[in-house]
Amino acid sequence: MTLSRAFNASPARLAAALLCASIAPSAALAQRTATPDDAPWYVILTGGMSMVRDPSVTLGGASGQFDVGSGTTFGGAVGRRFGPSLRGELEMSYRSNSLKGASVRGIDASQASSDLAALFVMANVYYDFAPIQAGPARLRPYVGLGLGFAQEVDTDLQAGGVAAQFSGSRAAWQMGLGVNWEYGSRWIAGVGLRYTDAGRVDMKGSGAVAAQTLGLEYRALTASASIGYRF
Repeated sequence: MTLSRAFNASPARLAAALLCASIAPSAALAQRTATPDDAPWYVILTGGMSMVRDPSVTLGGASGQFDVGSGTTFGGAVGRRFGPSLRGELEMSYRSNSLKGASVRGIDASQASSDLAALFVMANVYYDFAPIQAGPARLRPYVGLGLGFAQEVDTDLQAGGVAAQFSGSRAAWQMGLGVNWEYGSRWIAGVGLRYTDAGRVDMKGSGAVAAQTLGLEYRALTASASIGYRF
């Protein structure tokens, strides 16, 4: 009689044990507090300094060089993390540099209030290295590579004493490195360097130089600071 009762009760006890085992992990997971690392998406705003290598230029069969000064850059990006170290983002940035002079026939040697500007749209992939603990914050060095488009490269300058403008577009690539600060919240900050190369851009003239094409080699280095938010 006792053996029969024990045998009949075993399935019920087994079911109860399995139910408790399945509920316990779910309850523990529900009680876990979400951390900033659980947020895969992020937005970033950047701003800093733009340095364009003095470009070689051609105009109407003549060749020479532009003397380009320092400038500024600003932009933003939307990205997503894929695992602990890999992330991708879509970035838009604008760079503007002063144009101080030119050594090509057809363009005034001395330039006043002239500039060389560019708008880039890039798809970037970054690798984040293991974090380095620094007091209450974590430092995360990174490297990255991007491909995209110089949506518009344009220059406003003086040619023959009158205002002239040239503009064009071309595929571009960039590589970068930097470090981000993570403070245990959804906010992040960082600094970084970017090298961007659009190669030779054929820029069509407008206004007084509408029939001319300016060929220009665009290569730039930017140093910027950023602030972002993870969600």
